[in-house]
Formats: sequence, structure tokens, C-alpha cells
Amino acid sequence: MVPVLRYGKEPTWQSGREWLEQQSDATQIDIMGKGAHAAWKDGAVTLDDLVTRHEHPVWGSSLGQRSLRDLLGVKAARAYSSSVTGVTGEPTV
Repeated sequence: MVPVLRYGKEPTWQSGREWLEQQSDATQIDIMGKGAHAAWKDGAVTLDDLVTRHEHPVWGSSLGQRSLRDLLGVKAARAYSSSVTGVTGEPTV
């Protein structure tokens, strides 16, 4: 819904992308995770790449985050996960 105002300024709207880009790195990491944030900052993925839509027959559609493994492959996902956490082995992305 959009409010209709008789007086005052018309409200301005901000997209989710605009809001996220204005947040601190700490907030972005809290939302995206360290590996996805690092890949996004490096330009390896876009915000659009990180979003996926799920369809459920009862509940309808919802949005979720794609894994770096799906986007970049196991090797690259492991590299981003290892580089930000210092952990070797299987990435948890």
C-alpha cells in the first residue's frame, strides 16, 4: 500500500539495494555473510546473482540467498570462505 497524503511532502522510497549499499561493512556482512560480502566487494558476484526465488505450492514465492558454491563453483567458494575466515576445508556457503 502507498499512503495518499493531503498535506506535506510526498514520501520518498528507497530500494533494498540502495539501503544495503548505504550500510556499514559490518551490517552488510551480518546480512550477506563474510564470503558473499567479499565476493560482492571484489565484483565476482552482483547482488542480483545472490538472490534466488523459491516457489512453494502453498505459500507462494519467497526470496533467498544463493550460495557461493552455486554461483562460483566449489574452488572459488572455498577461496572466498577461506580468505575471510582463515579456515581451510569445506566452505560453509
